[in-house]
Amino acid sequence: DVLGHDVALRLFRPGDVPQSGDEEWVTIQQLAGALNIFAAVRLQEGEPACDVLEIRLPLSETRCVLLVEDNVDAIGLVERYLERSGEFHLVAVRDPGDALKHAVALRPACILLDVMMPEHDGWELLGLFKANPETAHIPVVISSVIRGHDLARALGAAGVLPKPYSAAQLIETLRSVTVQSASPSASPSTD
Repeated sequence: DVLGHDVALRLFRPGDVPQSGDEEWVTIQQLAGALNIFAAVRLQEGEPACDVLEIRLPLSETRCVLLVEDNVDAIGLVERYLERSGEFHLVAVRDPGDALKHAVALRPACILLDVMMPEHDGWELLGLFKANPETAHIPVVISSVIRGHDLARALGAAGVLPKPYSAAQLIETLRSVTVQSASPSASPSTD
């Protein structure tokens, strides 16, 4: 279960099992207690009663940005910019052929997409992301030296970030598109 900013994992054990004889249960309780991440309760609702150990783990407070970029120096720059922000963390994919697989697995808050890459360019990948039901909702920001604002918007990009850009421009753009995508009443921008 997701509870506010925590994920709760509930472990159930029949209440008629003596706790002293269940070494694994005791060990789990001790470990969770030492980490201060649990609340143990006894449920009496059903027959038989059972013990429940609830372990709460905080969700990451940073949002994942998937960067699809073949240039190692550009990846390093974006990583430094995002580390300083404290709001986002970066997962970089250098091989454009792996981008869709990573987007489906990670479900990032945003995809930052270069255009000029070998084998598959950013325009092709943008089309793949928007055509796939598992990634269509993820905002994509095109980042390139190529000026293609109109084309990017027409293909479904949530934003365009021309290279070179500053840390402030990157963070502002990511904030903008992730807030828009999180809002249930968000409508596409017309700028």
